[in-house]
Amino acid sequence: MEPRPGLTVQELLNTITPRAWVTPTIAVGLVGCFIASVVFGVSATQPTSQQLLQVGADYGPLVAEGQWWRLLSATVLHAGVIHLAFNLWAFWNGGQFAERLFGNLSFLALYVFSAVGGELASLLWNPTVVGVGASGAVFGVFGALLAFMVFHQGVLPPEFLRAQRSSLLGFIGYNIVFSFLQPQINLAAHAGGLATGFLCGAMLGRDLLRPHDDALGRLLRAVALALMLALGAVAVQKRLAAVPDIKASQLASQAYDAVTARQLDQAIALYTQALELRPEDTWLINRGLAEAEAGDFARALADVRAANAHDPTELSRAMLCQLSVKSELDWPRAQADCDAAIAADPKNADTMSSRAVAHLEQDHGELALADADAALALEPDHPGALSLRVGLRLDRHDLKGADRDCQALLTKAKPAAMTLRLCARVARVSHDGPRALELLDRAVKTEPSDPQSLVERAAVHQANGHDELALADYAQALALQPELANARNNRGWLRVQRGEFAEALTDADQAVEREPNDAAFAGTHCFALAGLGQLDEALAECRRAVKLEGDTAQPIDAGMLAWLEHRPDDARRFWAQAKADSPDDARAFEPYLKKLGVR
Repeated sequence: MEPRPGLTVQELLNTITPRAWVTPTIAVGLVGCFIASVVFGVSATQPTSQQLLQVGADYGPLVAEGQWWRLLSATVLHAGVIHLAFNLWAFWNGGQFAERLFGNLSFLALYVFSAVGGELASLLWNPTVVGVGASGAVFGVFGALLAFMVFHQGVLPPEFLRAQRSSLLGFIGYNIVFSFLQPQINLAAHAGGLATGFLCGAMLGRDLLRPHDDALGRLLRAVALALMLALGAVAVQKRLAAVPDIKASQLASQAYDAVTARQLDQAIALYTQALELRPEDTWLINRGLAEAEAGDFARALADVRAANAHDPTELSRAMLCQLSVKSELDWPRAQADCDAAIAADPKNADTMSSRAVAHLEQDHGELALADADAALALEPDHPGALSLRVGLRLDRHDLKGADRDCQALLTKAKPAAMTLRLCARVARVSHDGPRALELLDRAVKTEPSDPQSLVERAAVHQANGHDELALADYAQALALQPELANARNNRGWLRVQRGEFAEALTDADQAVEREPNDAAFAGTHCFALAGLGQLDEALAECRRAVKLEGDTAQPIDAGMLAWLEHRPDDARRFWAQAKADSPDDARAFEPYLKKLGVR
């Protein structure tokens, strides 16, 4: 419909754009998006950056990775209800007027273009700041109105234009000054939206008396504007890729993905590169976690200690406690680290359980038990505290208590191999061989590459007289970990029991070579040498074994030493005691006694 002469400004605008439907649609959409964000967990009054990022906020590192959709999604989100209310008020005041001036579709185009232009400017100015809000688009609306007032000639009354220009300049000036006074306001987005809107207003304006003329020209100019923004986006992407902070964030993001994929060496290298570009406590802690997962507890501890020294938090203190314990470097310091973590957060069962380990390693059994009990009071099924208490109760011969804790541990859907081994020891001490064997079978199936489960199952087979099964388990364990000294010694002792002294000596030699000050290994070595008739060497080794054992000298070794020293009565007495103390060991020296002529 063409306007007729003599209309007022408002009548003219109503004639050329009968329905201003875009403005209320956008306003309703902004409100709807705000409500949806709150439903998805964003605070309605003080949202965090992480909350806003999860629902689509603008952020340079993510846009640089290709998440271009954030240029639009960020413009429909707001940092609280006050932020939304201010933008709605400003948009409603200028939007309907601008929509009737430019027409529905041109207005929609300039709104979207201004929104994108504001976000691009924000990325250029603050590439590592999380940004949200329709402010860029709102300023674009006022920029387009300003352009119309500047370039329009002939139809609207001069006094109307002067009044609108003054109002627009006042609004824009006030907001610029207000933005300088409020550092949290994204001035770059406002300026970018304003400039983009002004350009759109200059290029998409129409003749109010002939509003339908040059429709194709406006369309082509809109396409040109879209292409300009696309080129601008590519330029911004290149700029972002060159920003050290962005590179660092991208490397850290890749490192996180590598950790998730269990590519720990790659993750550590990527976090190292990121930290060289920008020190970040969170990345230090994450690198420490990756190093701990890779078994390098010393480096992990150094990283977390550095982060905690710079900015102590409950998380860094808790991690420092747990890594200090796992590194097994300095138990008093580990206890001090755990003391600090518990003081900061006394309800953390993990740190309480870790301090229990530190106490135990310093022979503070009662303190260890108290911490384990405290951890379980906080978290009744805490596996670490339960396992620790099982060991403590075993030491105190509290088999019923240890068994109760094992029942709790074993109710988990998939108990760890270490848990199964621990409870197998409880079963062995309780003389429940079948139960111990069942648990060790499960441990081997749970973690076939763990030699310790095989070694402990071999010991059960050995005690039950199933030599071939025991030898097979020892062989498999040593194939997995050839330097496993206890497996060498145990197999050597089994071969002593079987009278296979040459093979026993080979195993004993290798065990003693790896751990020369282990009394049990020296005892096996002594028996193997004696069995081969190397009595002088056997005597020296038995004396060494008994000396290493001290007050806890084993009757078996003491008996062999007595026999080698030509004290047969003492030998018989010691071996009788050995048989009484451990019936399972009787098989170890009965055939051996016959070979030596001792009755």
